[in-house]
Amino acid sequence: MPLVIIDDVIQVDAQGQPTLSTLNILNPVDVESISVLRDASAAIYGSRAAQGAIIVKTKRGHSGPPRISYSGKYGVMDAVSHAKQMNAHEYGVFANSFLLASERVKTGDSGYMNKLFSDNELEEMKGLDYNWLDKAWKAAFTQSHSVNVSGGSEKATYYAGVSYYKQGANLGNQDYSKWSYRTGIDITLTSDLKFSASLSGNTSQKETSFTKVANVNDGSYGSKVNGVVDYGYLAHMPRYIPWSMDLNGEEVYLSPSLGPHQTTSDINANGKFGAWNYYALLNSGSASINDSNGWDANFSMTYQVPFVQGLSLRGSYAISRSTSDNEQIALPYTLYYNRNMVNVDQHLYGAWQPTDFVKTDITEKSRVSYNDGISKRSQLNFFVNYQRQFGDHYVTGMFSVERGESYGHDKSLLYENPVKDQYNGMYNTAGTLSNNTTNGKNEAGSLSYLGRVTYNYASKYMLEFLFRSDASTKFAPENYWGFFPSLSAAWIMSEERWFKRVKWIDGLKFRMSWGRTGRDNIAPWLWKQTYQMKNDGGYNFGTAQGGTLGSALAANKSPNRSIHWDKVDKFNFGIDARFLRSRLNFGLDIYYDINDELLNQATVNELGTPFFAGGSVADSNFGRIDTYGADVSISWADKVGQVKYNVGVNFSLNGNRVKTWPESVVGYPSDNTISEGSRTKDYMPCWGYKVWRRTSSGDGLLRTSEDIDNYWAYLTEHADAVGGTPNYFGKKKEEMRVGMLAYQDLHGPMEDGVLTEADGR
Repeated sequence: MPLVIIDDVIQVDAQGQPTLSTLNILNPVDVESISVLRDASAAIYGSRAAQGAIIVKTKRGHSGPPRISYSGKYGVMDAVSHAKQMNAHEYGVFANSFLLASERVKTGDSGYMNKLFSDNELEEMKGLDYNWLDKAWKAAFTQSHSVNVSGGSEKATYYAGVSYYKQGANLGNQDYSKWSYRTGIDITLTSDLKFSASLSGNTSQKETSFTKVANVNDGSYGSKVNGVVDYGYLAHMPRYIPWSMDLNGEEVYLSPSLGPHQTTSDINANGKFGAWNYYALLNSGSASINDSNGWDANFSMTYQVPFVQGLSLRGSYAISRSTSDNEQIALPYTLYYNRNMVNVDQHLYGAWQPTDFVKTDITEKSRVSYNDGISKRSQLNFFVNYQRQFGDHYVTGMFSVERGESYGHDKSLLYENPVKDQYNGMYNTAGTLSNNTTNGKNEAGSLSYLGRVTYNYASKYMLEFLFRSDASTKFAPENYWGFFPSLSAAWIMSEERWFKRVKWIDGLKFRMSWGRTGRDNIAPWLWKQTYQMKNDGGYNFGTAQGGTLGSALAANKSPNRSIHWDKVDKFNFGIDARFLRSRLNFGLDIYYDINDELLNQATVNELGTPFFAGGSVADSNFGRIDTYGADVSISWADKVGQVKYNVGVNFSLNGNRVKTWPESVVGYPSDNTISEGSRTKDYMPCWGYKVWRRTSSGDGLLRTSEDIDNYWAYLTEHADAVGGTPNYFGKKKEEMRVGMLAYQDLHGPMEDGVLTEADGR
């Protein structure tokens, strides 16, 4: 996550880690400028800017009479289109073909054959069309309004603004509104002393229906996605399944998962799709309610030292506070299913009789939770700045001390098994108080020294050196401090006298940089031995409690006192060019980052610890991952009459390579390898086996019988070369099916036409 800096104030959470929360609630109308630092220049912000920095400047007042402006917007959020779905009949044909490709069909497994849709059912499915997503989806409306005023005199200027935002939802019900305000003043107290202050705040309320489902991964109807979603399940729902039916004059909601691929044990089971029905949840009273409030105050004083030209002193103090109050309500609801649905000709809901329905109350994960928290942050800075022009030579210097503190505490109350239709918003109707009720407290602090020196000769040659030194109490005292320097250079070729003859290039600049940052993203106190109390820590001795399990202290990870900051070296080369009276702009950035001595928990999982050692291995500095890439931007800016326009396009190419990583613990030394194309578990790039791309579609998927013939000929050719017999994971050609993947034959030191288990090649 990049580090966000708003008006020179670093945005961190209660743990002292970068956060986007303040940026997300900032009104765009109040923003003066945004710049992104990704190369070595981000090193000035230290370890927390290892993934770059976003610099935001908000608007300030200008001298003159009061200027009042208003901006408003009404909008509609809607999908241009959704993914195309199979109709009910197409799904039935597809499901049957998928089942018929199984080996269990050949063995005559009657239970498996019963899952097939019959011909009568397939015919009836032509008239069924239950589109869950189309029924649930709706356009969402938004509105925003902003009013601001600015003005002042030469001695004092002011800026104030207030905004309102409201947004609906495409799925479910949502009532979300947000108010925010921002004020600022700048006062010239004397000819050498200036004072600035700003105050901003926000309040928001959000109430949404609770229709999402978490960690459903049983694979039914595209549900093997993990996470908290509802759209994906609605989009994958087969269109022969209704969401509700009329049962004896009453509309009841149905379990959608008990189709030909499910069993009755799936209903009301943890992590199973059968317990989910979007419309039952929508009308159950389940909801999520969120209230948050926050404010920020910044103060600064700048003094121009009169007896030293170009020297100034600046001090600043920023403080913020935010509170949140959350309530999540997941109430039980009722679904109906047919226990005989897995039988022949019982797959369609219209074939059921009222006596076939089984009523089930879904109580899994029914609960009510209350969460509230408070966080406070402060940042104190002192700057010494110097800038001076000596003929063609322009130099600047800056030194600063930065001190930050953050604090937060939160409380969570969890009530389980609330009774349906009894919860009224009060805790005494929320169910039984759970032992999972928690309280948490976080404190973090930082101390940093930073400096920068720049040199500019005739606006053509530029050099910059900067450094930052950060302290982290997550390490042992001898490893508290990390030193992060940076060096950059630039040459503006277009400012050379001889370059003026090139008329079609308006500007050309080359730049290079190197910078080092670091990270301390580990748990604290890993350099000391810590313990935890366990209720079943061991057997007691003596006559009173002898032979029974009792409480005892158990050691956590073995300490690692030598653990220290990891290192990120950033190399960057860039070109900026302007053509055709600066209307055409071109930018190129090439970067190479070396992430070395990584703070790595994988050594614990991979290397393991002998039983006799008595403890697990602590985190360590081990591993290297290199990332690289290039960004290209092209833009055209011009105007037609009084209308200005800007058109641009960006291209990016990036990748990474794992240079060093802990090896896995396995049974055989010959398997203790990291294979090309495989993943590293903790650091997970995309991976997979190479496919044979001479199929009809060129993507390695066998789509036709001709693809199967050609692929089998390829395997046969390789097998004949070594006197072998081709096979595909134990299958013969007649067992191949359309839809299978055609893998390249890369097994062993010689291509032999046999696809078996992977050996890393």
